[in-house]
Amino acid sequence: MTDQPTHEVRYARRFVATIPGQPDIHGVEFPSGRVIADTETGLTAFLTASVITDEYDGAVIHWADEKPAGQSSGPSVGECASSDRNYDVEQGGE
Repeated sequence: MTDQPTHEVRYARRFVATIPGQPDIHGVEFPSGRVIADTETGLTAFLTASVITDEYDGAVIHWADEKPAGQSSGPSVGECASSDRNYDVEQGGE
């Protein structure tokens, strides 16, 4: 799977893929490299995030800030990409 020590904690990473003329794809990349994404057709699995940029012409992946809370040095995923859907994090839904 990986050559990293077993005692090292790794986390899933959130992302938004922007595609010209199409709704954004929101997803998660797991430490294994596999991806689950919310597409127009429902939840979709990819072997890697690079499959998205290979399959969708002009796709750009914006990764969520990975610094600990309160130490952000850049925009959040929501600020990186606009979306047709407004997800209210506090309420846990749309």
